[in-house]
Amino acid sequence: MLDAAQEKTFQNDILDKIQSHGWLLGESNKLNKQLVLYPEDVIAFAKAT
Repeated sequence: MLDAAQEKTFQNDILDKIQSHGWLLGESNKLNKQLVLYPEDVIAFAKAT
């Protein structure tokens, strides 16, 4: 079982890995938790396509 420090390290390793492949890290306060997406990103994507 991981302790809190190990969990944070593990979380940061995952974030570093996905960001190194082009993923963007969003701000949690902008996440629509009901839809599980960032509305601004969806609108920007729709406008760009």
